[in-house]
Amino acid sequence: MPINIYAVKHPLVLNWTNHLIHNQNNHHDQQELISKITLALIYEACRNTIQSQTLYIKYINEIQTIWLMQNRPINLICSDIEILQMISKDVRKLIPAIIIHPILIAQQNNQWEIIPTNLNQSALQNTNRVIIIEYELKADKIDTILNHIYNQKITKINICCNKCSSIELDNLGQKHRYIDVYTGYIANSDIQ
Repeated sequence: MPINIYAVKHPLVLNWTNHLIHNQNNHHDQQELISKITLALIYEACRNTIQSQTLYIKYINEIQTIWLMQNRPINLICSDIEILQMISKDVRKLIPAIIIHPILIAQQNNQWEIIPTNLNQSALQNTNRVIIIEYELKADKIDTILNHIYNQKITKINICCNKCSSIELDNLGQKHRYIDVYTGYIANSDIQ
């Protein structure tokens, strides 16, 4: 089965992506747009899998309704510290059981390498769900991250990226299967 690609077509995401790609924004506005798009992509990646239970509390004069979130942890892996700083507070409100893993990954001699002290392998063993956050999808960078975590018992991998190219998606699809990619923008050629 090839990778599943979901280009999010929500009007807000389309508007934010359009402003991000086609306008000259100052750094603060650009970071705000990236944060909004990333949170929307995370929501899309999780909306069919996070379930809630309805709890009704009956009082003498009223019935109060409370929604309880499913408490299965989801691992969020992000190599962009700036994006992680912007979304960490809001993503914890969106998904209460999220475990955030900031990682450092560097390109050396045209290959990506994870700095080993930054990814808690034992925490990844406690869940079967991973979301990888990137601003721009780079197949070789994602490949390095996936090879690092594949030895765990992970059954569901979602990649959320603000933009990607069809070439990078093809490269990723040739190496990996059973991955869902959520993006706000797909370019038909390499992204400049």
